[in-house]
Amino acid sequence: SLTQQWQVERRLAHIRSLMHDPVKRELGSAYNLYFFASHFASRGGPPGTSACLGSWLAALSVVINVKAISPALVASIMRVMEIPFP
Repeated sequence: SLTQQWQVERRLAHIRSLMHDPVKRELGSAYNLYFFASHFASRGGPPGTSACLGSWLAALSVVINVKAISPALVASIMRVMEIPFP
């Protein structure tokens, strides 16, 4: 599998409002199926925030790869994260 790395600065509040909330809204009750072990980071950025966010993003990649969310939401996430195209 190919791995790509890049860096983008985003506030936790922006990731919550532009990624987490739309994903949770679109998945509805299925949200817990995909994110049961990966809780989104708590407000305020307490210790462990980066680990929680990393775990949540890993679960999000599964959601995207199994096509559980719409292509429009995937495109929105890609814009928010400024994912580079090969």
